[in-house]
Amino acid sequence: MAGLIWFKRGRHWTRLPGLTEVSAETNAELISVFRRLTDYQIKKRGLWRMLHTVALACHHNKEATRRAATSRDAERQLKAMLKLDDDSLAKAIEDCDTGTLAAISAAQNAMHFDPETKWVACNDHYIPGAEVPVLDPDSVRHSVKAALANVQTQKGRPGRKEKPYRDELARVCVEVWRECRPPRSPGRVEFARAAFEAAGMYRGDKQLEALLAKVKLKRV
Repeated sequence: MAGLIWFKRGRHWTRLPGLTEVSAETNAELISVFRRLTDYQIKKRGLWRMLHTVALACHHNKEATRRAATSRDAERQLKAMLKLDDDSLAKAIEDCDTGTLAAISAAQNAMHFDPETKWVACNDHYIPGAEVPVLDPDSVRHSVKAALANVQTQKGRPGRKEKPYRDELARVCVEVWRECRPPRSPGRVEFARAAFEAAGMYRGDKQLEALLAKVKLKRV
């Protein structure tokens, strides 16, 4: 696969701010389910923990299931950037994925100690009337060349990613359930299923049981 030029498709999703939101309707349904399954013993703190953890798990699960930018993508994007004019290059850096940006930033950081690096004054976005030094267009282009060389020398692929957000959701399900119900009382798996499905992670009962048991075994 030759790789994708992400910045031509608009700003990459890794550069967008904010968390994925769980709808108000879903939250209302979760509150109703959690109260019913715990025989209305769940406290406000427990409800807040569940809703907060579900929202985080939903966000991270959606990020994990999206097509992530690869090293091949970074290489192709950096090559494409070198063909752009100065203004288009600046926009491409603004829109590229975080992995490609990190490669460029690392190259630019290394240039801070190079006496041949050229700087220009730019208005400070945070302090009105103040100016800060930034790399001039030629130095920015040089940093992209350096980033490309670094990416091309990197070898190996990342292994399968862990899913700490999934384990964290299972852990909170176990802890909140234990706060208001006996550990093995009926409804525990249904309680967890409601949380996992709201986060977009669909698991069978056996998978959920295994996750909950795994979390319980790890608790101190």
